[in-house]
Amino acid sequence: MLATQLGLLGGSLFYPAGSSAVMKAAPPERLGIASGVLRTFASVGMVFSFTTAMLVAAHSIPRSTAFAVFVGTTSLHGLSAAFYAMTGIMALAAVFSALRGRRPARA
Repeated sequence: MLATQLGLLGGSLFYPAGSSAVMKAAPPERLGIASGVLRTFASVGMVFSFTTAMLVAAHSIPRSTAFAVFVGTTSLHGLSAAFYAMTGIMALAAVFSALRGRRPARA
């Protein structure tokens, strides 16, 4: 539960600032292209996060439990490993973002 809340908090802090930074860096005549590329990469990132979470979760639970969850005979509350893996990836992205430095504002 805590990992989910941290993921939501991290996303809510990053998405507006990241989108704003991308759109401010784009030349005015290419704002439409920048917006399209931004949304495309956001969608690709979302799919990547889902598949990574499923991959980590699938490897962290026994096969019999996975089949039981699939057919609905049991519930699974142990997806923490997947959330921690994605938190690590987000932390790495934050470090890379901090290392890139600032660009001067456009006039």
